[in-house]
Amino acid sequence: MPHPLRALTWVPLLVLTACKGDGPGGSDDPVDQVFSATTVALEIDYVAGAEPYTGGVGGGDWELFRTNAEALFGEGMTVDVPTALADMSEVAVDAGPYTAAEILAIADEHRDAVDDGDTVHFYVVWLDGYLEDDDGSANESVLGVSIGDTRVIAMFKPVIEGSSLLDQVRRFSEQLVLTHEFGHAVGLVNNGIPNLAEHHDAEHGAHCTNDRCVMYWALEGAGEVAQFAQNYVTTGSTVVFDQDCLDDAAAVR
Repeated sequence: MPHPLRALTWVPLLVLTACKGDGPGGSDDPVDQVFSATTVALEIDYVAGAEPYTGGVGGGDWELFRTNAEALFGEGMTVDVPTALADMSEVAVDAGPYTAAEILAIADEHRDAVDDGDTVHFYVVWLDGYLEDDDGSANESVLGVSIGDTRVIAMFKPVIEGSSLLDQVRRFSEQLVLTHEFGHAVGLVNNGIPNLAEHHDAEHGAHCTNDRCVMYWALEGAGEVAQFAQNYVTTGSTVVFDQDCLDDAAAVR
């Protein structure tokens, strides 16, 4: 899918300039800030009607996301993620479609958590709408975005809900999208975290050349992510980052 800022595949990684300040470890480098922390925490907001899936298979304990975040960070890092709506916050925002700037404005207004000591926070908001294309139209195929090094992620619930007729597959699809976007947010692929091996598909943005990796470029549409989710359900695999992505993350820990 063409995009003027970066040629991307599954979902756009919008490259914006973020304000940088000292984080855990005293570094102003966004990758160092994350990987020098001892706790990574997610703050999750949602618009009414666009709640994240919770409870039931694939949604109850967010096992897919948690397992993969822990695989990226290795032992010694705590991943703190709410898994019940009671631990998330409902927010009221204007109707979409949403530009990257509008998503960042939502984060500025509603984001509560700030980095504290050795804890870094990511802000994720579930929206009942779509990403806005450059021509002002709603892009009904984009499932989520990670915006630069701001640690802000947006999830587009109508696209996720339309990804499959099967509830279980939709639930896993949502977790896969979040995992993919989180991978971008922490610096994959070659997006702040250097490559140890040649697995960066530069032609398609910050994505992996391995079609079995959750960071693969061709997972761009609802059908593709649903098929990836179906494969996850049937194979029982737990870690969807490939070894190259895991090795890259390990090298900066």
